[in-house]
Amino acid sequence: FGSSSPAVGSSAPQAVSGPRVAAVAEGRIHCRISKVGGAKMEIDKATLVQKVQVALMGGEAMQRKWCGFCTAHMSSSFKAEDQDEAFLLTFLDLANGDSIPPFTGEIPAEVGGVGAGGAAGIAVAGCGV
Repeated sequence: FGSSSPAVGSSAPQAVSGPRVAAVAEGRIHCRISKVGGAKMEIDKATLVQKVQVALMGGEAMQRKWCGFCTAHMSSSFKAEDQDEAFLLTFLDLANGDSIPPFTGEIPAEVGGVGAGGAAGIAVAGCGV
């Protein structure tokens, strides 16, 4: 959708940009998604948070992508609900590709504990951004 993504192996994180990302960030649109046949639907932040949380339940590989994405974009939190719509939509757009920098650290409890029912909310030393 016109965004730029960090190059694999790049040492400096790059900002995601583009007219749609800017419009979402400024609150002018709420993540317009085209569907088959040209129909449009609006996706709110709560829906995007839920989609990311479901993706994170898929296992360690997706959790590492999320942590790599958060780190590359210098987020102060690994929690999906702490991110804005543009951030969440961009992650979901890139999640199945290989453009997200690898994350080699320990997966924070708030990411690894999603849906697991036990570890969520426990602070893990050295995992903050």
